[in-house]
Amino acid sequence: TRLRYARIADMAEDIDRLLHGQESISFNKYEEGELAVLCNELDKMTIRLLEQQQKLIQEKVFLVNSMADVSHQIRTPLTAINLLVSFFEQPGLTEEKKLELTRELFDLLSKIDWLISALLKMSRLDAGAITFKKEKVSLDFLLKKAVESLLVPIELREQELRIRAEGEFEGDIPWTCEALVNVLKNCMEHT
Repeated sequence: TRLRYARIADMAEDIDRLLHGQESISFNKYEEGELAVLCNELDKMTIRLLEQQQKLIQEKVFLVNSMADVSHQIRTPLTAINLLVSFFEQPGLTEEKKLELTRELFDLLSKIDWLISALLKMSRLDAGAITFKKEKVSLDFLLKKAVESLLVPIELREQELRIRAEGEFEGDIPWTCEALVNVLKNCMEHT
């Protein structure tokens, strides 16, 4: 009994060390009896917790990198806005030039608005405040739904969008449409 209690005390110390940051604890020294079964399960749990910890670290690094990227992307249009505003101070600026500068400012402000929305969505994703639904729809339906908001700007730019899709999609329709809109909007703006 004394030996059993000593082994339980050793096991408790091993678990305490594990909880306080020591990553590699081996419970293999408990080779027989009920303690061996318990230690085997503790080993499995330890491996699982370490895997989850590593995954969380990777997700945090990805989130930090994504936010830094979006933050950098916000600085670019802000710099351009400052430059455009300085053009308004030039004497003899024609109405046509003012209108062109105003359009450029509007486009840059729209881009900043979109980037800020992206940051907010990333933070909501990170906080677990967004739940994804799984629905099944045709790819054709998904793509047509995604481009609804872009049809007028595409027409104004005298561009043409053709959709040829077969098959089905299973996932969250609104979030997938949003992602597709972002890709298609970039294509529209840079074509």
